[in-house]
Amino acid sequence: MAHAKPIDVVLPVACGVDVHKRFIVAVLCDATDPLHPVYHKKRFSTFTCSLREFRDWLLSYDCRHVCMESTGQYWRPVFNILELAMEFGLSGKTERKGLEDESFFFRAI
Repeated sequence: MAHAKPIDVVLPVACGVDVHKRFIVAVLCDATDPLHPVYHKKRFSTFTCSLREFRDWLLSYDCRHVCMESTGQYWRPVFNILELAMEFGLSGKTERKGLEDESFFFRAI
């Protein structure tokens, strides 16, 4: 049996977030060991106190990179809570002036 070749890890810890109106679902991948990545999945409400818990959860894993998928304007409260602590991207249909429906952007710290 051949040994698995580790992938080139660009971001050792990152999180993908699906943003809904009343809740978000986050999957954090810790690939500090590329041969044995660890996944953590958690659901949070979109109330401010829960979004702060989400931010603290990310920081507890030293996660500074987040990619959100959202439609409409549901991403805005999440953005407001994370913007000072994270680098992140947004994908999906958005309601922002001057951008195509299918848009993607990054914000650096």
